[in-house]
Amino acid sequence: RIPCTVSHITPPSRHFTGAGITEIEGGVFCFIDGNNNIPSLVEHFIKKYGDRLGKEIKSVTPAAMRKLMLYDWPGNIRELENIIEYAVVMTDADILTDDLILQNDTGEDSFLNFQEARTRFEKNYLLNLLKATGGNVSKAAEFAGKYRADLYNLLKKHNISPADFKN
Repeated sequence: RIPCTVSHITPPSRHFTGAGITEIEGGVFCFIDGNNNIPSLVEHFIKKYGDRLGKEIKSVTPAAMRKLMLYDWPGNIRELENIIEYAVVMTDADILTDDLILQNDTGEDSFLNFQEARTRFEKNYLLNLLKATGGNVSKAAEFAGKYRADLYNLLKKHNISPADFKN
């Protein structure tokens, strides 16, 4: 799949897939109306990842939507999906806030070296993943797209016990 932006697609070659995405023959997904499709795409991805994690996320705050609408989207749909997935995993609330969306590099984290930043991200990601799955490593591995054994290795690396998250 190659994400792209188009201004015109001839009717016989397109298929509407929902959430404002059109699939051109050959599996190419595009934003059709620039950023006008962002709200419906955000809603689609919130539902997708909320359902997967068993979270009932209602929407995003107006400030978060404003950030999403003003962003240039060089990575198009996949980049947007990754940002929403991250926000859904990291939130404990039922509405995604702007602090989880398109974080800028003005905080103290921007001065960490790569390895420190990666370690911090991994640990936070694992903690939130286990919290969302109630300590169920199989579910956490499935959501993260990792083998269960690999997830156990990451948990060991960060001294995280899944038992601490079981109810």
